[in-house]
Amino acid sequence: MHEYFRWLPKFFSPLLSVWDDDGQIVISLLFRKIKLLEFRLNREHSRTDFQVLNIVGGILSAGGNEGRLEFREMQNGHFVTTAVCEFRPRLPRYIYPWTQAKLHDFIMHAFMRHLMRRS
Repeated sequence: MHEYFRWLPKFFSPLLSVWDDDGQIVISLLFRKIKLLEFRLNREHSRTDFQVLNIVGGILSAGGNEGRLEFREMQNGHFVTTAVCEFRPRLPRYIYPWTQAKLHDFIMHAFMRHLMRRS
């Protein structure tokens, strides 16, 4: 989880910034002017090898969102899985798969390549 949020603003520099305020992580656009997504670390369900972030706001998520982003390390950190669960995007269902979902897929594949280069 920590590597992802360190890597993300470097990958999209200077468009994105990421900051952590005691477990509240915000991904923003244009020098913190537009909050894209806001997460809160779910300390109750997280462990060293499994982090759960509740999606609590941002312009990309629908109001009243109960979604979460999960990172799970397996086999002593040799493998990492990520999952977006129960996320409700702000975009309509017929637009989301062709826009925001495609961008998320691109970002996660780029992050996978980053992790593979590091290992």
